[in-house]
Amino acid sequence: MTHALTEAEAHKRWCPFVRYRLTGTEVSVNRDMDRPRAFGEREGDVFACMASACMAWRWSYEPDGKSQSTTKGFCGLAGT
Repeated sequence: MTHALTEAEAHKRWCPFVRYRLTGTEVSVNRDMDRPRAFGEREGDVFACMASACMAWRWSYEPDGKSQSTTKGFCGLAGT
């Protein structure tokens, strides 16, 4: 059983696959603490899950097990 999330809930989660290139450098990071706070984003914004905009996002099934949910899903890279 997967823990299905709404897209709003997923957007608040950190994604280990998101990379951010520091402006004017060849350095890229994947955690908010690794970069300067000069960009004005809220903590975690740049590194958050993209939910259905990500090719790994999978929609969960409704409790009946037959129809696919249109409101909840999960990261397909984490298994089913």
